[in-house]
Amino acid sequence: EEHATHKDAPHLIPYVRAMAAPSTTPGRKLCSVTGLLGKYRDPSSGLAYATHAAAEQLKDTPPPWLQLSGNAPYYEAIRIMKKESAPP
Repeated sequence: EEHATHKDAPHLIPYVRAMAAPSTTPGRKLCSVTGLLGKYRDPSSGLAYATHAAAEQLKDTPPPWLQLSGNAPYYEAIRIMKKESAPP
């Protein structure tokens, strides 16, 4: 089976075949409270944070997936987040 080339179908762009080597730089860690670059890391949760106020908020109100057991499935965390954001 032959695949269409760029010459055969110039309107088709071969995004599927785009390849890139793995990045050599480490990924950026963003603060989950502010969205800024997380310069610091909370030792108990491992989450990155950018400011002292963000660290305090993480300690006061940890994300739902940290409130559950370490093996809690994804859907359980989503259920808790939906329950917390539902109007009273």
